[in-house]
Amino acid sequence: MSGGKTRIYRVQDADGRGPFKPGFSKKWLDPSPTARDLLPPWMQEFGMGIIHLARPGEHLGCGCRSIDGIRRWFDDGELERLRGFGYHVVMLKVDRILAESINQTVFARSRPLKDGVLRIAMDGTGCLRDAPPLPQGDG
Repeated sequence: MSGGKTRIYRVQDADGRGPFKPGFSKKWLDPSPTARDLLPPWMQEFGMGIIHLARPGEHLGCGCRSIDGIRRWFDDGELERLRGFGYHVVMLKVDRILAESINQTVFARSRPLKDGVLRIAMDGTGCLRDAPPLPQGDG
């Protein structure tokens, strides 16, 4: 895995696309999340102008700095439903952080979001295990 040195965790499919898409979210999102509040989309929290911070050839994405951050966005049932649709929790290295809050991190990387990611295992109970250490000399 190559890229920057900052680790970001996110949920995405094989194409590198996250699950918050018009018309799709209702298929996996709990209709009335009781254990947590729904968090704001990055464009609401930081504004659309953040797109203009991208350099030519960079790919933008949104994620969290930790597994705990993923837990704030998705409960076990949602993660299980998403897995059924081909989504997985992944860890990737990014080149730059464009914006960050307690809720999320918007990042840029030179590689497409689908490339060079490490899938984070979920055990039979749906619990996430933290990523293993990054290989030495790769980034």
